[in-house]
Amino acid sequence: MKFSLPFKLGIAVIAVFGLLILGMMLWKPMRVRYYSYRLHSGNIKTRQYAAKELLRLGTGELTNEGTNRPVLIYYTDRYNSKGVKKRIAVVEELCDCGDRGKELMRDIFRTCRIKAQVRVPAGNFVMGSSKGESNERPAHKVTLSAFHMDKYEVTNEKFHTFVKATGHNTPPHWKSGEIPKGLELHPVVTVTWDDAKAYADWLGMRLPMEAEWEYACRAGSTTMFCFGDNISKLGKYAWCNKNSGHIPQPVGRKQPNKWGLYDMHGNVWEWCNDWYSGSYYRTSPENDPQGPPRGSYHVHRGNKFAGFKLLDYRSAYRGWDPASYRGRGLGFRCVRDIK
Repeated sequence: MKFSLPFKLGIAVIAVFGLLILGMMLWKPMRVRYYSYRLHSGNIKTRQYAAKELLRLGTGELTNEGTNRPVLIYYTDRYNSKGVKKRIAVVEELCDCGDRGKELMRDIFRTCRIKAQVRVPAGNFVMGSSKGESNERPAHKVTLSAFHMDKYEVTNEKFHTFVKATGHNTPPHWKSGEIPKGLELHPVVTVTWDDAKAYADWLGMRLPMEAEWEYACRAGSTTMFCFGDNISKLGKYAWCNKNSGHIPQPVGRKQPNKWGLYDMHGNVWEWCNDWYSGSYYRTSPENDPQGPPRGSYHVHRGNKFAGFKLLDYRSAYRGWDPASYRGRGLGFRCVRDIK
């Protein structure tokens, strides 16, 4: 059977277009496999180039095939290393891959931070102390919704991740914008209230309300400290003026309270979201109090490594400073709403 020239040309055009479509369908998966393989290179520039290409393709379209893991899984696995230097290296490598790399680093970091939080159950407690300072009175009933709270105070390492991904200013004592050597696992200090809030906002979290902080610190206790009234036991739970050497210490080295939260007493003060008022307890609502509507200072809780008196480490003890204050013993931790 003979075909006319126009028919043959038509068939040829269809074949060419078919091959082009097939090539387009195969080209992207081939590139994904190639660059996923290149992620495992021992050369950092090769890895970063591969990561940039994969991020440009879109992580949502990448699949996990054998050892050719997509960029999200690859960097998550590397970041989950127990070595602090390895984690910092991952942060710097991925954040150097442009805006998409920084966004991916935030997502990886947020997932890790969520896993390191404790679920604080809903409930009620008596806030303040009838025998404490005047600003701790009156002791009053507070009912709170459940929330998640960081198990540990935010460390220099964690704040460094935020700085690398956002360009936020570093604490003033970080020379050349880098973490002081050997202090990676110490709580970040000399951060303002705005610094702490910016970090929390970046992760889709927030600073704790003062009532939430005291409730979490008490962990069901009604005593002066989360562990009871025996002040001689304070050193088992807190870095204080008797055992700290008057400097911050690595987080999580003391015993936690009954809800699994570390360093709620001592080590560093922790910023809370609330404005401070010495008379707020007189008018505070019972359910989920948010603090005064305005003020000149923000609350911080927990006391620091060099508090003046051991009684100042009590669960009800309150501190306050201007939002712009940078204290050598002032840090923070975050909370997350349960949706």
